[in-house]
Amino acid sequence: MEIDADRRHEHIYYDGKTFSLVPEKAGYYAQFAAPPTLTALKDALESVGRIPVSQGVLNYTPTDHFGFTPDTGVLVTVANGDWKLVPTK
Repeated sequence: MEIDADRRHEHIYYDGKTFSLVPEKAGYYAQFAAPPTLTALKDALESVGRIPVSQGVLNYTPTDHFGFTPDTGVLVTVANGDWKLVPTK
């Protein structure tokens, strides 16, 4: 997968054993072991519980793949040229 945004350009690779995140200009990469199937990855994410990330706290469940919890704070998006709050629950 390739991510191409205003501030970043990176590649994500998955070979059934490992996820690799390779930012194009950073001069480093991140790599971690991954389940052998995407279904197993989904099941693992749904069972791990709270995951602190730089943007907030994620908690994926079988019924919530958005993941951001109310203690994440405020999420915003731009819609029709204006800021809009994104409900977290």
